[in-house]
Amino acid sequence: MRARAAAKLKVDIRAGLTKPDRPFGSPEFDKPELHFQHFDDCLEIPQVQTIGDVVDFDILPGSDDVYNFRKGQWEKLASGPNQAPNMAYLGWGIYVMKKVDSDPKRQKAAWSAAAHLGGKDLSMWTAAYPSGFQPYRKSHTNLDLWALAGYDKKYIGSYMKSQSDSYNHPNSAIEPRIPGIFQYYSIAEDELQKTFAGKQTAQQGADNVAAAWDKLTDKLGRENQVKYYRISMGLT
Repeated sequence: MRARAAAKLKVDIRAGLTKPDRPFGSPEFDKPELHFQHFDDCLEIPQVQTIGDVVDFDILPGSDDVYNFRKGQWEKLASGPNQAPNMAYLGWGIYVMKKVDSDPKRQKAAWSAAAHLGGKDLSMWTAAYPSGFQPYRKSHTNLDLWALAGYDKKYIGSYMKSQSDSYNHPNSAIEPRIPGIFQYYSIAEDELQKTFAGKQTAQQGADNVAAAWDKLTDKLGRENQVKYYRISMGLT
């Protein structure tokens, strides 16, 4: 099943790339078979979609209540739910480092590689398959290309809409770029696990997280943490 599905998919992709309108295409892909052959032994398409008909996607839910840190209390918004979609990390990328600036050949090679990997065609491929990259270009919202890769249009359409609505939301919140961010997450996850397991109340869990975060913040340097947090949130 896996070999047949992978072979069929490769033929479909090649056909799409070599059509006159080239839905994936650009001059970079004159011989697409050279770019996609290595997926033959790792691609598997299930015959039955087990969750596509029952799972949907949307931006994070909002809340009628918001915490006013100046007053130290919760307030109910007259305007209705406050939504702040989470821009989770956004740290994946293709970067050209400054160290190549002194060597014109290396600089050109590095920018050529970045342009190739981040270009419309190859980036669509890495977004559609298990590379770790999320869709990040407007061209990635073309549902026909996702259908070509084997996705159900309704399912992937819901996912892409949630992504676009989150990216374009006027109140979206970018994940803080501060030292130790994943240490903060790990602490919270440990306490949440205990709370969900019924080993402590929600208040106890929240108090434990707050105490541990304060300790970590002091260890990393509170003044610097506040400075980096404000920078990451665009407050300076």
